[in-house]
Amino acid sequence: MRSKSRPCPSCPDNSYVSSSYIDELVEAKKNSGIDLAEEEIYRARLLICSDCDSCLKDMVCMKCGCFVQLRALNKEGRCPHPEGNKWMKLVPSSETG
Repeated sequence: MRSKSRPCPSCPDNSYVSSSYIDELVEAKKNSGIDLAEEEIYRARLLICSDCDSCLKDMVCMKCGCFVQLRALNKEGRCPHPEGNKWMKLVPSSETG
């Protein structure tokens, strides 16, 4: 999901979001002290997002408007897709009740 500078899908045509900017946001979130998803879960979530027709340019979720790299980091994160949480299959059965 890494790319060079590219247009922000929800901003005017002259607005760009660089991969380094998203990397900085990810690092800041990792250093924030909040509970994060395990690396394996994070990577699996990103793969699911990259295959989703609601994920624009492997960057923005068109269902909620977030940067998917940031949403996928949340330990208790969930996919906001209206057809259901596409990440649910990644949750160990002991956590689903």
